[in-house]
Amino acid sequence: MAGEIYLPGFSGAYDWGAMLDQLMAVKSIPIQKLNREKQIINQKIQLISEFSKKVNDLKNLIENFNLDDALLSKSASVSHPDVLSVSVRKEAPEITFEVNVLNTASVEILVYDSGFNSLEEQIGSSGSFTLRYYKTDTEYEGFTIEYNSTDTLQDIVNKINEAQSLVKASIYYDGNKYKLMLSETSPENSTVETSDDLSTKVIHLLGTLPPQFGNSSLIQKAQNAKIQVGSGSVIESAGSTFENVITGIDITVKETGSSRVEVRQDFGKVKEFLNNFVKSYNKLVNNVKSLTLGENAPFRGENTIMGVKYELSDALDPLIELGIIEYKEDGSIALSGNLEQVIEENPDVFKLKMEEFINTAGGVLRVSSDSFKEFTEFLQDKVERIDERIKLLSERLAREEELLRRQFSQLESFMSYANDVRERLKQFIVTLSEMSGGNKK
Repeated sequence: MAGEIYLPGFSGAYDWGAMLDQLMAVKSIPIQKLNREKQIINQKIQLISEFSKKVNDLKNLIENFNLDDALLSKSASVSHPDVLSVSVRKEAPEITFEVNVLNTASVEILVYDSGFNSLEEQIGSSGSFTLRYYKTDTEYEGFTIEYNSTDTLQDIVNKINEAQSLVKASIYYDGNKYKLMLSETSPENSTVETSDDLSTKVIHLLGTLPPQFGNSSLIQKAQNAKIQVGSGSVIESAGSTFENVITGIDITVKETGSSRVEVRQDFGKVKEFLNNFVKSYNKLVNNVKSLTLGENAPFRGENTIMGVKYELSDALDPLIELGIIEYKEDGSIALSGNLEQVIEENPDVFKLKMEEFINTAGGVLRVSSDSFKEFTEFLQDKVERIDERIKLLSERLAREEELLRRQFSQLESFMSYANDVRERLKQFIVTLSEMSGGNKK
């Protein structure tokens, strides 16, 4: 019956436990072989997974590279980077020009000249005033600020800052009085320039002002940045950046002065792509060697893996013809140092050969990626079939072990019974001998 417990040698007649263990060890050899086979296949799956990642990384590198954009890339250099900086886009022309920075942008800063005797001093009266910020000479935004008699200067500063974001209010201490200071948060917000007599200014306070404010005095004028390209007309900008001064060219000024700007074609993206390809290719080729070459190579002679190396090597022919890729003695490749010369001498041929390489290598890697996916699925199916065989063998072995335990237990019971009979017979013979006088002398 299921669930019965058999204890080897319980009767002392026959200890069959060691013999059963030896029998089961022999019978479990096929399962052990299957487990070793499964372990080897799982190791192969891991190795294929790592190799497939290298293939996919190389595939993604090629698929994400835009040759047209890379060939249209431009870069700019400036003779005096402390004066200005330049950013360019692909539509910018290749050009060299002088830029004179006449003014840099600055924000308007005003201080109201009466002041408070202490930070704890209260205004002592209630009222309201309007903060006006002029974005142009005629356009402005207005904000109403209300105050009461118990407010301090810090309270007023907080209310102004909470009401808007165009003007920053703060406290200015001149060593004697605490005064209200107002400054623009950014020069880009307004094109208005402050006049010396404040007849024109960006920041205005109108209405009933606290008596401690007084009149506004100028700390710093609002000023637009001004540049001149060559001998052209003066160009103004509220902020430090001049966008599209020339198509695709933005200039950011830092200080007054002059600087020469040169815009030229930039092959950096092409070179970066080829450098990354060379590194990834060499890693892939080394991986192919470790997987397929040598007596103990896990995929020795495996065409699926070796084929990637040979087909990618063929895909390099256009780059080798251009002279920008060269083979080294160990089978790896390197990027030669004449890339810019090759592109400049014949850009159309370079683009044609690069497109041929990208299309061929990309196709090889896409097919390889799919092949390794199928190869991995094939190996995983083998593992599943082995697991099923192990399960069936284990179940069969468990049934055989149960049967042997029962048989050995029955044999032990029989031997125990036989020993018991022998002892009784022996005792009977002794008794019979005594009864027949066998012990008389």
